[in-house]
Amino acid sequence: MEEILNQYCKQDNPGLLLLSMPTGFGKTYNVLKFIHSNYKEFAKQKRKILFITNLKKNLPIDELKKLFIANGNEEDFEKYVLFIDSNVDPVIKNLLNIEHQIPDKFKN
Repeated sequence: MEEILNQYCKQDNPGLLLLSMPTGFGKTYNVLKFIHSNYKEFAKQKRKILFITNLKKNLPIDELKKLFIANGNEEDFEKYVLFIDSNVDPVIKNLLNIEHQIPDKFKN
């Protein structure tokens, strides 16, 4: 898998790489390793690495951050990693915090 990522992603204009392998094949682990190992090189080239998934559990952002911290690069994590949440998640997460601000006529 590492060889696939290196050969494909280091091309001049690689485009989209779809990894459709069975569960447990190591896709997420290898992609995180690739991101952590190559983010500086890609940043120098003004290139981006995008990891897109439809399941949040497939994006272990905390595991990626631990890789950066373990190597003393926590500032790089904050500088180079962007996590974009879906629109509904912040609403659900914060609804209870603002419930008292919602007029009663809208609650029913």
